[in-house]
Amino acid sequence: FTEALWAAKALDIEPPSVEAITERCNILFGSRTLKYPCVSARIFACGSLMVDSMIKKEATVGVTTNNAGDTTLMNWIRPIFPLLTAFVEAEIVVIEGHYNDNGNDGPISDPDRRPSIQFCAFDFSSVVSPVDMIVGSNAHLERSIEAMQQIFEEVDLLCRNESETREEVSWHMTGRSSKSEIAQLLLVLHAMASRATGVALRSVCAEAMPNVEIWPETRFVRAAEQYKTEFEAIVALIESRNECPTAVRPSTTPLRMRLSTYIGSAIRFHIRRLFDNTPMSYTMPSESQPYQDFSNCRARTYELVEMVAPEGLAEGVGGEGGSNLWEAPVSYVLNKALRHLHEYYNCLSDISATKGKDNELTSPSSLSSPSKQSLYSLFSLSQASRRSLQEGNQMRTISDSDLDEILVDIHLAHVMLVSSRAASFILNLFRWPGVESAIRDAGGWGCIESLSSILLLHRLDMDSPEESHFMLLSSVGRFVNRLEKESDAMARASEASKMVLQMFWKRFKRGGGSRKKLTSEGIIREALIEGTSTVIFPNLITPEYEYDDEDDQTNTTEN
Repeated sequence: FTEALWAAKALDIEPPSVEAITERCNILFGSRTLKYPCVSARIFACGSLMVDSMIKKEATVGVTTNNAGDTTLMNWIRPIFPLLTAFVEAEIVVIEGHYNDNGNDGPISDPDRRPSIQFCAFDFSSVVSPVDMIVGSNAHLERSIEAMQQIFEEVDLLCRNESETREEVSWHMTGRSSKSEIAQLLLVLHAMASRATGVALRSVCAEAMPNVEIWPETRFVRAAEQYKTEFEAIVALIESRNECPTAVRPSTTPLRMRLSTYIGSAIRFHIRRLFDNTPMSYTMPSESQPYQDFSNCRARTYELVEMVAPEGLAEGVGGEGGSNLWEAPVSYVLNKALRHLHEYYNCLSDISATKGKDNELTSPSSLSSPSKQSLYSLFSLSQASRRSLQEGNQMRTISDSDLDEILVDIHLAHVMLVSSRAASFILNLFRWPGVESAIRDAGGWGCIESLSSILLLHRLDMDSPEESHFMLLSSVGRFVNRLEKESDAMARASEASKMVLQMFWKRFKRGGGSRKKLTSEGIIREALIEGTSTVIFPNLITPEYEYDDEDDQTNTTEN
């Protein structure tokens, strides 16, 4: 792409006219794009005209026409036209949210009514966020997610092998045949993104916007840079998948990060809607602001179940960051439980990495009882950890490499310990009497499963790790069944992890070194102390209400 950048800087083709860009926008994307401040439509129209000029300039046979709608010249754009259209349509969906009064009704009835402030929509940063107190306020966010997903659907079609053909259009194309077309467009994007040499190209794009005074050419710099980044990633993906179709994951790009973040936001909204209590009003009720009932914004699960501290828990124990989980909303605790389970499943390969390998190593004396002999089969300690726990090795110096392995074992022990608690909490919550029916009455898991499936389908978990745990909800039924089948094994592994941590603590509780410079033993001790704040999930009970029947009893369950 360095060569492409130099080629773009050396581009000596005159930029197209404003009229030509407007006409090309109409031809490529329809007349409705002319009423919107759609940046991508102007950039792609300008880019296609510039590529046409490049083709004419390099052609051995002269071309006498220079119309915006010259179909002979525009043939090059056919392979990537669905992708360009997907970018434009996604941006328009975002724009519509700002033209509508409520931000969620889809196509606008009066495009000529322009907002006084126009936010950039090409980077999808101005999607209207859902509000818990407004039913349906999530519509614009989810329409934007659907439109953004369509971009990746088109990218996947571009990356098909040469032996495959595109079924949705009348012409045949393969991944390799589209790479050159994108590379041609990249030349123009490189030039347009240059603050010095791209002024002329950006200026004509700005003048083609419906509200010129608030769209100076400088607003097109970041847009050109973003599209350049996205198309560079697409070209790299095409090349990689032609060599190895299954083993390559897409590069992280701003668009992929934005989509995964929005999916997480939408899923969190639905989890709050299904499990949390009725949202509180922003203002105190008064004559001018009467009390509003927001119960229609929530499912009825909050009437069926609430969280309490586990019995016998000491004051201040089991909290996180100075707060107790049973004092938080159910959605927050469920989200945290999903995070821990996702980490557990990611660690499964590490946890079982040494199974079947030299498990006859002498165990410490604490494993002499028959119930403890199976510890190594439940929790596969590294060789470094086993050496450090052997009797007679207490005075042995721990090397840096052994220290790393021991710290990994301690981390895995903490992961297994909390994951068993997380699984128990989720199973109790999802199987609580009446909860399944209340969720079904509120629309069910369909929206959450659809959104989670997008994360899974396009492998977005690596682009935004903060949202990756929601992939577990791509099929809630299968997820719950898996937890039920594995709960006993997770409980046994949790008990084994407790034993491992106790063994480590007995060996390293004295630590070593000063506060400024800890020895290996001191570092291990610090890791063990940090793990003592392992999350303790709350118990569930049926909320108590004042009924006429004094014999009503409260159902309880333990975590």
